[in-house]
Amino acid sequence: TILDVTYSNTYVDLTVDAPDYGTQFHYRFLRCGCPVPEPATSAALIQIPPASIFVDSSPVLAMLTSELALASRITAIATADYVVAPVIHDRIALGLVAQTGDLAGLVNESVIPQATRPTLAIVDTYYAVIGFPSNFSVLTRDEVAYFANGDSSEQTPLGRAEYIKIYGLLFNQLAAAENIFQDIVQGYEDAKTAAFTATRRPSVLTNEIFFGSWFTTDGNSYAMQLLRDANADYRLSTETSGRGLNSSEVEELFGSAFYWINSPVHTTVRELVEGDPTDGKVYKDLESVQCGNVWHNAKVRPPSGLGTDYFESGAVRPDRVLRDLVQLLHPNVYANSTRELFYYAQLAPDASLACPRNELPATPPADEYFTTVEYRVDGANRFLLEDNHPAITDSLSTNSNVPSSNLELFFERHNETGNYAILQTRYMTSQSAAASLLAAVPAMTAGLQDLLTNAVAPDATVKLNSEPVSGAPPQEEGSSGLSSGAIAGICIGVIAGVAMIVAGVNYWSYQRGLKAGLEGYETPGVGKGEA
Repeated sequence: TILDVTYSNTYVDLTVDAPDYGTQFHYRFLRCGCPVPEPATSAALIQIPPASIFVDSSPVLAMLTSELALASRITAIATADYVVAPVIHDRIALGLVAQTGDLAGLVNESVIPQATRPTLAIVDTYYAVIGFPSNFSVLTRDEVAYFANGDSSEQTPLGRAEYIKIYGLLFNQLAAAENIFQDIVQGYEDAKTAAFTATRRPSVLTNEIFFGSWFTTDGNSYAMQLLRDANADYRLSTETSGRGLNSSEVEELFGSAFYWINSPVHTTVRELVEGDPTDGKVYKDLESVQCGNVWHNAKVRPPSGLGTDYFESGAVRPDRVLRDLVQLLHPNVYANSTRELFYYAQLAPDASLACPRNELPATPPADEYFTTVEYRVDGANRFLLEDNHPAITDSLSTNSNVPSSNLELFFERHNETGNYAILQTRYMTSQSAAASLLAAVPAMTAGLQDLLTNAVAPDATVKLNSEPVSGAPPQEEGSSGLSSGAIAGICIGVIAGVAMIVAGVNYWSYQRGLKAGLEGYETPGVGKGEA
């Protein structure tokens, strides 16, 4: 997190907070050619813009290459194994970017001659504080100036992306960085708005088995914020720290989840099931697997096959990540879009696995009608109901006299603070059968109440949440023709040549706890590209 940013005529003072490590880093960015100001400061002095840099962060590489077009300033990285950006691989092939192997390689003459050593290193706060086998200062003998990059401590997608402003400031590209960030926020808000036009809110399973445990997604995390903004439900969303589950716990808690997001990387579901490392081989028993709703985030990978662009440009472009999630979780929202996903790929379903769920078409066939009956169930949350969806479907089918194959259940978003659920049931019938169905609603409701009381949640109460609707297909979800979402809290620095003028704006509006009055500046005539 960036704190305490203060502008003077020729320099900028700022603090990088590293809350995960209980420390802070203080910096003074001084314009190249300007005298060192008096009185002296304990802040680390960085001449800007730096002539050459070492980068050990995939998101920073994406900011500098694909967004700010500053690849020529990058002269060293640790390794290209996890790097997707083609321009970096091209520059390595031309001998313009060195690979140090580790941080100590920066001061190894056989790796990088001192005359060509980068003037600044950009390293994650972990390496600045702890590192392995020691921190950056120790490994480089304090011979290389460094900037501690704290974007990984940000717990919101836009908070991480907002770091592009720091690198705009560092390279005299602040106006370009601000414009890019504005576009990111606009795209993110548009995708979020589209997500919440969807009636269905699917439940999701995330992650995979890792060293014997399946780690849950922290309810306060970056990843959870993306899921919330994509209008998805995660069963443990209120837990404020992740934990490891065994395979039986995963099956119990997430066996009925409709989608599996960020799965292991495979081409097909069959490959996934055949490679199941869990005790009890639970993959085949997960409904997301049975229904073929399994997606990994490694669509674009580096030549080594290690890493993924999701963790490189995806950290800089959360608007694209969110749009991907909305497209795959709510396919009807962008039904007319031809946009390809940036980061996610679906594992090909396995036809030999039977999906226990019904999904009706977005619109009924000719001469067929949809009837929607919506219930409020107090005393039971959507996950408990979803776990019991086969029994609920059978009860409603029996009492409505509609085949279960023509009946679909789905849920509105889970209420994280109240123990109730909004259950929507949709039936596809002929026009004449629709009239009979409406007459059967009291019996359907009574049957659902009996089922829940006797077999699911003894204290649950069921009531109609709205009048049943029958006839033309409801316009339940949006389309790609959305109006632009409003952008709240985004403030633009004032451009004033080489001078820095107090603007008094809320600048770092998406980073944790920061509302600072700041001034902006930019080099005249410099647009997106090299300073």
